[in-house]
Parts: sequence; C-alpha cells; structure tokens
Amino acid sequence: MLLLGNSEAAPSTGTIQVAFILSEFEDQEYQEDHDQDYFEDLAFGNSDSMWEYYDEVSRSELNIEGDVFGPYTLDGDAADYGTENMDFVEDSVEIADDDIDYRNYDAVMVIHSGPGEESSGNSDDIWSIHWPYSIETDDDGHEIEEITQAPEYEYSSGERSPLGVWVHEFGHELGIPDLYDTDDSSEGIGHWGVMASGSWADNGETPVYFSAWSRYWLGWIDPIVITDDINNLELEPIENEGNVYLLPIPGNWSNSNEYYLIENRQKLKYDSYLPGEGLLIWHIDEEVIYSNWNSNSVNNDEDHKGVDLEEADGEDDLDHTNNRGDSGDPYNSGSFTKNTYPNSLAYNGTESGWKIENIETSGDNIIVDISFLSKPHAVADADEAVIAEGLELQFYGDESWDEDGNIVSYTWDFGDGDFSYTDNPTHIFTQNGTYDVKLTVCDNNDLCDSMILNIFVNKPPIAVVEISKL
Repeated sequence: MLLLGNSEAAPSTGTIQVAFILSEFEDQEYQEDHDQDYFEDLAFGNSDSMWEYYDEVSRSELNIEGDVFGPYTLDGDAADYGTENMDFVEDSVEIADDDIDYRNYDAVMVIHSGPGEESSGNSDDIWSIHWPYSIETDDDGHEIEEITQAPEYEYSSGERSPLGVWVHEFGHELGIPDLYDTDDSSEGIGHWGVMASGSWADNGETPVYFSAWSRYWLGWIDPIVITDDINNLELEPIENEGNVYLLPIPGNWSNSNEYYLIENRQKLKYDSYLPGEGLLIWHIDEEVIYSNWNSNSVNNDEDHKGVDLEEADGEDDLDHTNNRGDSGDPYNSGSFTKNTYPNSLAYNGTESGWKIENIETSGDNIIVDISFLSKPHAVADADEAVIAEGLELQFYGDESWDEDGNIVSYTWDFGDGDFSYTDNPTHIFTQNGTYDVKLTVCDNNDLCDSMILNIFVNKPPIAVVEISKL
C-alpha cells in the first residue's frame, strides 16, 4: 500500500543500503525462532530473500545490502499502533536512533512483530504501508525521506511468508505505484505483477516478477523498439534474461506515450507460481500513468488503465474481478490484430497499425510474426487559396501516397455540406467565408489519414458605372 507524498525514491540501480528495524510490543513479542539472524537471512540471504528476489528480477542491476537492528520493545500494546498512522515508524526510528546513523542508509524498513492486517483482517494489527513522508532523526538533523512498515509474518488460514509484501512495499520505496485497482472495481494486473496481487504468489513465499513496464521504468531492462516488420521473432523467457519488445502507437512514432510491451513469461524462478505462461502483451499509456500517479490510481479505470494486460482469451476476467489471472491470459497461439478481441487499436479507437500473428511455442520460447501497417499520407492542394464565391475551384488529392499499400478511397469534405469522392474534384462555394476543406484517404488495410486546407471565399466585386452628361 502506498500513501501519497512528495519525497524522493531510493535508487533503483546500483548498491543501496537498507536499515531494518525490528520493533515488538509489550503484549506481542517476535516468535521464538524469529531472531535477528532469521531476519538477516530473510532480508539479505542468498536464497528466499529480498536480496535474491531483487537481484534476480533486476538482472543484478539492484544490489540490496544493509543491517538489521533490534529487536526493540515499544511502549504500549500492538493494538495501540493498529490505527493507520505514522506513530509506529516514528517511535521505532526514535528508539533505535542511538544505535543507527541513518545518514549511512538509502532506505529504512521497520518490521513489527505479528501479522499484517492485510492478511489477518484484524483491525488491531498493523497494515503494511510505504510512507513517503520525512522523519527527522538525531543525526545532525538528518531526515529519513521515506519509510516502510511491514510484518514479521502474514496470516491467513495459517502462517505465511512476509517476503511478497516486503518486496511489494519496497517497490514503492523505489518509486513504483500500485498496479492493482485501488478502488477495487477491477483487479488491475492481478497476479501478473508484484505491484498487484502477484506479491501473494505461493502464499507470499515466491512473489512473481515486476511487470514489464515496472522493470522498464526502474531501469532494469531496455526494451527493443520495433518500427518495421519482423518474422519468426523468437522470444526467450524473461526469467532467462530474454528481451522485451516495445511497439510504439502509432507505430511510426518512436517517442509515443502509448505503446505495447511484449514479453515471454514462463513458470521459472520467482515466476514459478504465475497463473499461466506464454506471451504477455501489455498496453501502456504513460499519460494515464503520470496523470494518476500522485493519487495512486494508475489502474483504477478498467476501460483505460495505465498498465493493462491484453487477456488473450478475451474474457476480461481482470476487469470484471472474476479472478486475478488465469492460464487464458497469455498468448500461446493465434494473433493480435485490429480484427481480433482483444484488438490492437489505440485507446482513442484509431489503428495502431500493429499485427502480431502466427504465435507459437517452441519449448519455453515464443515465436511470432510482427508487422506494421503504416497509414497512408494525405496530400491535399488547390489551385487557389483565395477565391470569389460562385467560381469553380480545382482540388488535387492524387499526390497522396501509401508506402505499404494502395489508396482505395478519397473523401473530400468541403465544409459547406457538400462532399466528393474522387481524387481531383472541382467545387463551387456559393457563400463567402472561411472553409476548412478536409481530404481523407484510406488504404486497402483500412488505415486512413487526413489533411485540411484553408480556403477563403470572398464576395465578388461589384461593378460601379457612373454616367455623366456631355
């Protein structure tokens, strides 16, 4: 869970230092075997740890080091801190201040004894939260810019590992927003990313990878931009450091804010408990992401998410809260085009131009054909830009062109209620004024383009005859 603020995120690449503070309560101590060594292994150990998770998922771009301090016993019972406020982390920072020079750490996580409310459902327990608010310390007035609280363990029909929640909340520390639907009207990206419900995979023991967009934003991958046709493209699993590909929308804009990310996700390593495997097609709209970032509502509009998974089976289960992901979501066959469902249209309903076809598997690899259908280019011209009403004006559209198809239709909208459907029409304007004349051309792939001419129509001159007497 992310609460809103204006502080700076911890670095997402390189080696960062994290201080873990262990805080228990007068009525709730840590379990007997959950000593400092236990938490050091969970945080920094070589396996089943936060360090291992981030090392694997970031492709060794992020290395987490640090220290574990405590446990410390806070004044009061656990229920005294169950209210959603910063008292728990503030008191924990203060009680540990004599032992920690906070200036030496990039991030601070406070681990409370007992379960998190997010799994126990008990309002007396503490909810796991990343607080993007500063806390002043005794270290020459140094301020901790952000801080995270997380549990000793999770509990739901038995004890569960806190690892998934730890790495999820630390994702906020790195700057990533929640990708579940924070108003609960949909499942967001569900089990397909750790910033949604993928943090609970394998009862929290084996959280899944960050989504392709999250890994891209964090600087852990550099997607290959496709701007032309490519056949027999073989995608290796991203868990084995396979490539992620970016398809801009519209496809000839390399700097588009709307695009597709495609990746091959298999049940390997920390993705072992995915709900399915195959080609994932992500529909990304950065305008939605950044306009809803500060309100932590990136995926609240199920009809236009910032980070959306195109569900291959067309069931839209994530949007309708039917489930949090299933084996029908990835592509292992079939195609993704303007005529399929889901389709490859842009969010505004226009053609993206992309077709992903002949999807097939080869062991753990996915093979696809990707083609881009470029739009035609409308070129409109006229003999004159200024003309008197009642005179015939010649228009030209035959210079329009299409680099990978044929123009099959011309539509002229003269702005006065009249239309023409030939390439080089003539037209007579009967009223003076300014007209936006629009030419729309469409090609054999049903892609269209338009161009507007401004035509100024004047009243005809009036002849004045003067007769004088001789």
